[in-house]
Amino acid sequence: FCFLSLYFFMTTNIPAFIFSLIMLSALLAFFFFNKYPSKVFPGDAGTLLIGGAVAIAVIIGGAEAFGALLMLPYLLDFAIKAANKFPSDMWWGEVDEKNRLHSPEKPRG
Repeated sequence: FCFLSLYFFMTTNIPAFIFSLIMLSALLAFFFFNKYPSKVFPGDAGTLLIGGAVAIAVIIGGAEAFGALLMLPYLLDFAIKAANKFPSDMWWGEVDEKNRLHSPEKPRG
């Protein structure tokens, strides 16, 4: 939303700028409470809300091409997972006796 706000500010699209700025402020407040140790978690509903807000801002602002550019990292992530045939085993890591999560590829120590 930082880039969206900046884009809408530079193109003087005030409604989309205000909407993007409000979402940016909300996400910064969320980041403050989501630092270690986390007190708030977004879950599926939070990520869907953020994605929907990006879509709304892009559509209201008439910046569909810019929105498509913002989605390129997610398309790249999908392509990498598709190339690896969507692995479904051992992606979660291992939990040790102190309830800490470790990657299965890295040695403990």
